[in-house]
Amino acid sequence: MGKIWYNGKEKTRKRRRNTMFCEKCGTQNPDEAVFCAGCGAKLPKINVPQGQPVVQASPQGIPNQPVPEGQPVYQQPVKTPRKPMPIGAKIAIIAIIAVAILGTAGFMILRSLASPKRIVENYAKAYVAHDSEKIFDLLCFERSEFITPDALEKTLEARGSGYKDMTEYTVKEDDEDEEEADKDTLYYTIVFRDNSHSNESETTVTLEKSGKQFLFFDDWKMRTTDYVAKEYGVHVPAGTTAKMDGVALGDKYSTDEQGEYLIPSSFDGKHTLSVESDIYEPYETEFTVSATNYDKEDAVYVYDSDLKLSSATEESLASAAKETATSFYSCALEQKAFSEVASVETMDSDCNLESEYNDWISNNVTSDTCIKSLEFTNTEAAVAASNQGDGVLRAKVDVTLSYNTTSSVKDFWSDKKEKRSGEGSGTCSLYYEYQDGQWMIYDYSGMTYAIDYQKY
Repeated sequence: MGKIWYNGKEKTRKRRRNTMFCEKCGTQNPDEAVFCAGCGAKLPKINVPQGQPVVQASPQGIPNQPVPEGQPVYQQPVKTPRKPMPIGAKIAIIAIIAVAILGTAGFMILRSLASPKRIVENYAKAYVAHDSEKIFDLLCFERSEFITPDALEKTLEARGSGYKDMTEYTVKEDDEDEEEADKDTLYYTIVFRDNSHSNESETTVTLEKSGKQFLFFDDWKMRTTDYVAKEYGVHVPAGTTAKMDGVALGDKYSTDEQGEYLIPSSFDGKHTLSVESDIYEPYETEFTVSATNYDKEDAVYVYDSDLKLSSATEESLASAAKETATSFYSCALEQKAFSEVASVETMDSDCNLESEYNDWISNNVTSDTCIKSLEFTNTEAAVAASNQGDGVLRAKVDVTLSYNTTSSVKDFWSDKKEKRSGEGSGTCSLYYEYQDGQWMIYDYSGMTYAIDYQKY
């Protein structure tokens, strides 16, 4: 045992003659070592003269105090450093930590996105922002010709809740009895207010569970059944075209019955139906549907009697009827064939007007008392709809005839024939049906007595 000075203090240690410490890393090496076993640095060669004290740097770089001659040299022991960790291992550990952090953050974000209250909050924000496009997307409507963001905005405005005035909102979850609560349904109340808080509207929002999203979280959807009317019918007269809210109801919506259309779905509230035809004046009406399934029941029915013939149609029918009536009597007086009577070439074959024509000739032209001449001084026609609710377009035309006549009369007492003159007026009616783009006579009345002359 001997005494040495270490950092100014006297120490008693066992002398170690055969070791040295690396100045760079402090690794203990044998005296004869040329390179450090720890870091590979070249070791200085130490020559210790006989009888001189050894001064050795400490691992911290602080020179030790000189060791008196004859005393043993003490060198501070240094722990052998661990072998450096490979770069690949460090990267792997960093990656694992990063993934764990990101995974936790991502989980929290996804949970927040799937929160049912967040869905309601987003709806309320879009509502006070008057963003019908955003509301439409949040409610997950299936877009169609009648289910659009614009149509939704009209529905919201028509509900009378001051949709365009609301700028603030409050959302609260409704309390439910835990035993009675439906675990698949949640209810929230939203109170909307305007800037002055003088106008307030309260609505209840229902959320329903519809599977999973992001694998782990319940997927909640807002119930929209209180917005949509489904499966209702629209009925218009046959031969007309219809538009609902400006959308043509063509083959896409038509059913097997002529003039009937089926609307799969639309928003509830008021809708406009317009009916057009070549022969009728444009017709428009409003109807209201509620949010329910009509199961193909008619929501609106337009009858033939609701329509008014267009002025062009009335003029055409009046002209044809006057021509037919005057031609009927003029041709009969000359005993012409019925086929020469004007404007009856499109007449329905079931009509008995030809038989009436032949009877009139027999009773008024070839009889003993007969009409000899006929001059029309004025003709007028009045057109009116004559619909029977069966979807067939019909019209009745009353023709008033003013005329002068001459006739041959046999005197009852003397049995002599005498010529008589007279004037008169009478009315007959022709009934038309619209078939294949043409008006056809299907019935008549008053033809027998429309022309009256002196017979006795």
